[in-house]
Amino acid sequence: MQLLVSSRCSRRILTISSIALFSQLSLAAIFPGDLLITEMMANPDAVSDSHGEWFEIINTTPNPIDLNGLLLKDKGSKQHTINRTMPLWINPSEYFVLGRNADSSVNGGYSSDYTYSDFTLGNSSDAIILEFNGAVIDSLVYSSSIFGTAGNSIELISGGYALTAANLTYGAGDIGTPGSAGSYSPVTEVPIPAAGWLFVTALSGVVIARKRSQTKSA
Repeated sequence: MQLLVSSRCSRRILTISSIALFSQLSLAAIFPGDLLITEMMANPDAVSDSHGEWFEIINTTPNPIDLNGLLLKDKGSKQHTINRTMPLWINPSEYFVLGRNADSSVNGGYSSDYTYSDFTLGNSSDAIILEFNGAVIDSLVYSSSIFGTAGNSIELISGGYALTAANLTYGAGDIGTPGSAGSYSPVTEVPIPAAGWLFVTALSGVVIARKRSQTKSA
Protein backbone atom coordinates (compact mmCIF):
# COMPACT_ATOMS: atom_id res chain seq x y z
CA MET A 1 0.00 0.00 0.00
CA GLN A 2 1.19 3.52 -0.80
CA LEU A 3 0.04 6.37 1.43
CA LEU A 4 0.67 10.03 0.62
CA VAL A 5 -0.66 12.27 3.38
CA SER A 6 0.36 15.51 5.05
CA SER A 7 0.24 15.32 8.86
CA ARG A 8 -1.12 18.90 8.88
CA CYS A 9 -3.90 18.14 6.41
CA SER A 10 -7.22 19.18 7.98
CA ARG A 11 -9.46 17.04 5.80
CA ARG A 12 -11.99 14.26 6.03
CA ILE A 13 -11.05 11.01 4.31
CA LEU A 14 -13.79 9.38 2.26
CA THR A 15 -13.53 5.86 0.91
CA ILE A 16 -14.90 4.69 -2.42
CA SER A 17 -14.65 1.03 -1.40
CA SER A 18 -16.27 1.69 2.02
CA ILE A 19 -13.01 0.73 3.72
CA ALA A 20 -11.45 3.66 5.59
CA LEU A 21 -7.69 3.83 6.02
CA PHE A 22 -6.39 5.92 8.89
CA SER A 23 -3.05 6.79 10.43
CA GLN A 24 -3.23 6.95 14.21
CA LEU A 25 -1.61 10.07 15.63
CA SER A 26 -0.04 10.94 18.96
CA LEU A 27 -0.23 14.51 20.26
CA ALA A 28 3.36 15.03 19.14
CA ALA A 29 2.16 14.78 15.52
CA ILE A 30 -0.67 17.31 15.68
CA PHE A 31 -0.81 21.06 15.18
CA PRO A 32 -2.82 23.99 16.58
CA GLY A 33 -6.41 23.66 15.40
CA ASP A 34 -6.33 19.88 15.02
CA LEU A 35 -8.36 19.77 18.23
CA LEU A 36 -10.99 22.47 18.76
CA ILE A 37 -13.04 23.36 21.84
CA THR A 38 -16.60 23.36 20.51
CA GLU A 39 -18.75 23.75 23.63
CA MET A 40 -18.47 24.39 27.38
CA MET A 41 -20.69 24.28 30.46
CA ALA A 42 -18.99 26.29 33.19
CA ASN A 43 -22.02 27.13 35.33
CA PRO A 44 -24.64 24.35 35.41
CA ASP A 45 -27.98 25.04 37.07
CA ALA A 46 -29.55 21.59 37.42
CA VAL A 47 -26.64 20.27 39.51
CA SER A 48 -23.62 21.67 41.33
CA ASP A 49 -20.50 22.79 39.48
CA SER A 50 -18.50 19.94 41.01
CA HIS A 51 -20.75 17.47 39.19
CA GLY A 52 -22.02 19.33 36.15
CA GLU A 53 -19.06 21.13 34.56
CA TRP A 54 -17.92 19.81 31.18
CA PHE A 55 -16.47 20.87 27.87
CA GLU A 56 -16.44 19.34 24.42
CA ILE A 57 -13.74 19.05 21.76
CA ILE A 58 -13.66 17.83 18.18
CA ASN A 59 -10.93 16.16 16.14
CA THR A 60 -10.65 18.12 12.87
CA THR A 61 -8.08 15.79 11.28
CA PRO A 62 -8.75 12.66 9.20
CA ASN A 63 -6.91 10.53 11.75
CA PRO A 64 -7.63 9.17 15.26
CA ILE A 65 -5.62 11.06 17.91
CA ASP A 66 -4.43 9.64 21.24
CA LEU A 67 -5.15 12.29 23.90
CA ASN A 68 -2.58 10.95 26.36
CA GLY A 69 -0.27 13.77 27.41
CA LEU A 70 -2.79 16.55 26.75
CA LEU A 71 -2.61 19.26 29.41
CA LEU A 72 -5.84 20.98 30.45
CA LYS A 73 -5.28 24.41 31.99
CA ASP A 74 -7.28 27.42 33.11
CA LYS A 75 -6.00 30.99 33.22
CA GLY A 76 -4.86 30.50 36.81
CA SER A 77 -2.99 27.61 38.41
CA LYS A 78 -5.45 24.76 37.88
CA GLN A 79 -4.37 22.05 35.47
CA HIS A 80 -4.79 18.38 34.67
CA THR A 81 -2.76 16.10 32.41
CA ILE A 82 -4.43 13.17 30.67
CA ASN A 83 -2.29 10.18 31.57
CA ARG A 84 -3.74 6.73 31.01
CA THR A 85 -2.06 3.37 30.60
CA MET A 86 -4.11 2.73 27.46
CA PRO A 87 -4.61 5.07 24.46
CA LEU A 88 -7.51 7.51 24.71
CA TRP A 89 -8.62 7.91 21.12
CA ILE A 90 -10.69 10.71 19.67
CA ASN A 91 -11.80 9.72 16.19
CA PRO A 92 -12.01 11.98 13.12
CA SER A 93 -14.93 14.45 13.38
CA GLU A 94 -15.85 13.00 16.78
CA TYR A 95 -17.33 15.15 19.55
CA PHE A 96 -15.53 14.16 22.76
CA VAL A 97 -16.79 15.28 26.18
CA LEU A 98 -14.49 15.87 29.14
CA GLY A 99 -16.23 16.39 32.47
CA ARG A 100 -15.81 16.53 36.23
CA ASN A 101 -18.16 13.63 36.96
CA ALA A 102 -18.84 10.55 34.85
CA ASP A 103 -22.05 9.51 36.62
CA SER A 104 -24.91 10.73 34.44
CA SER A 105 -27.38 10.19 37.29
CA VAL A 106 -25.77 13.03 39.28
CA ASN A 107 -23.92 15.17 36.70
CA GLY A 108 -27.02 16.61 35.04
CA GLY A 109 -27.42 13.88 32.46
CA TYR A 110 -24.43 14.15 30.12
CA SER A 111 -22.15 11.29 29.08
CA SER A 112 -18.47 11.91 29.82
CA ASP A 113 -15.82 10.34 27.59
CA TYR A 114 -13.10 11.33 30.05
CA THR A 115 -13.31 12.51 33.66
CA TYR A 116 -10.72 14.99 34.91
CA SER A 117 -9.70 16.25 38.33
CA ASP A 118 -7.72 19.25 39.65
CA PHE A 119 -9.29 21.45 37.00
CA THR A 120 -12.35 23.65 37.48
CA LEU A 121 -14.02 26.47 35.55
CA GLY A 122 -14.95 29.88 36.87
CA ASN A 123 -18.64 30.70 36.48
CA SER A 124 -18.24 34.13 34.90
CA SER A 125 -14.69 34.31 33.58
CA ASP A 126 -11.84 31.87 33.08
CA ALA A 127 -10.17 29.91 30.28
CA ILE A 128 -9.74 26.43 28.89
CA ILE A 129 -6.31 25.86 27.37
CA LEU A 130 -5.34 22.65 25.57
CA GLU A 131 -1.59 22.29 25.55
CA PHE A 132 1.08 19.73 24.70
CA ASN A 133 4.81 20.19 25.34
CA GLY A 134 4.31 23.93 25.75
CA ALA A 135 2.41 24.32 22.47
CA VAL A 136 -1.20 25.54 22.65
CA ILE A 137 -3.48 23.34 20.53
CA ASP A 138 -6.60 25.44 21.22
CA SER A 139 -7.93 27.79 23.88
CA LEU A 140 -11.18 29.40 24.96
CA VAL A 141 -11.00 32.55 27.09
CA TYR A 142 -14.39 33.71 28.32
CA SER A 143 -15.89 36.48 30.44
CA SER A 144 -19.25 37.39 31.95
CA SER A 145 -20.22 39.18 28.73
CA ILE A 146 -20.72 35.79 27.03
CA PHE A 147 -22.90 34.12 29.62
CA GLY A 148 -26.57 34.62 30.39
CA THR A 149 -28.12 32.79 33.29
CA ALA A 150 -26.77 29.64 34.89
CA GLY A 151 -27.45 26.40 33.08
CA ASN A 152 -26.62 27.58 29.55
CA SER A 153 -23.56 26.31 27.70
CA ILE A 154 -21.63 28.32 25.14
CA GLU A 155 -20.65 26.82 21.80
CA LEU A 156 -18.50 27.59 18.79
CA ILE A 157 -20.62 29.26 16.10
CA SER A 158 -19.27 31.09 13.04
CA GLY A 159 -15.76 31.36 14.43
CA GLY A 160 -16.80 32.73 17.84
CA TYR A 161 -18.54 31.57 20.99
CA ALA A 162 -22.17 32.28 21.82
CA LEU A 163 -24.91 30.93 24.05
CA THR A 164 -26.38 27.62 22.93
CA ALA A 165 -29.98 27.98 21.71
CA ALA A 166 -32.51 27.62 24.53
CA ASN A 167 -34.40 24.80 22.80
CA LEU A 168 -31.33 22.52 22.91
CA THR A 169 -31.52 20.90 26.34
CA TYR A 170 -30.11 17.69 27.76
CA GLY A 171 -30.54 15.44 30.78
CA ALA A 172 -31.91 17.31 33.79
CA GLY A 173 -32.83 20.37 31.74
CA ASP A 174 -29.70 22.49 31.34
CA ILE A 175 -29.11 23.97 27.89
CA GLY A 176 -26.40 22.36 25.80
CA THR A 177 -25.52 19.58 23.39
CA PRO A 178 -22.67 17.63 25.01
CA GLY A 179 -21.37 15.03 22.57
CA SER A 180 -23.31 16.26 19.53
CA ALA A 181 -23.14 19.05 16.98
CA GLY A 182 -25.69 21.54 18.28
CA SER A 183 -25.27 24.64 16.11
CA TYR A 184 -21.76 23.61 15.06
CA SER A 185 -21.42 21.84 11.69
CA PRO A 186 -17.77 20.89 11.31
CA VAL A 187 -17.65 19.48 7.79
CA THR A 188 -18.84 20.60 4.41
CA GLU A 189 -17.56 18.39 1.62
CA VAL A 190 -16.64 20.36 -1.50
CA PRO A 191 -14.38 19.54 -4.44
CA ILE A 192 -10.92 21.09 -4.35
CA PRO A 193 -8.39 21.78 -7.13
CA ALA A 194 -6.32 18.92 -8.49
CA ALA A 195 -3.26 20.09 -6.57
CA GLY A 196 -5.14 19.62 -3.35
CA TRP A 197 -6.38 16.08 -3.89
CA LEU A 198 -4.98 13.44 -1.60
CA PHE A 199 -4.85 9.95 -3.00
CA VAL A 200 -4.38 6.79 -1.02
CA THR A 201 -3.90 3.73 -3.22
CA ALA A 202 -4.48 0.28 -1.79
CA LEU A 203 -5.61 -3.16 -2.86
CA SER A 204 -9.09 -2.38 -1.58
CA GLY A 205 -9.56 0.73 -3.67
CA VAL A 206 -8.83 4.41 -3.74
CA VAL A 207 -9.42 6.74 -0.85
CA ILE A 208 -10.05 10.35 -1.73
CA ALA A 209 -9.75 13.20 0.71
CA ARG A 210 -11.90 16.22 0.27
CA LYS A 211 -11.29 19.57 1.74
CA ARG A 212 -12.81 20.18 5.17
CA SER A 213 -14.50 23.53 5.45
CA GLN A 214 -15.11 24.78 9.00
CA THR A 215 -18.60 26.18 8.58
CA LYS A 216 -21.47 26.75 10.92
CA SER A 217 -25.20 26.64 10.37
CA ALA A 218 -27.69 28.56 12.42
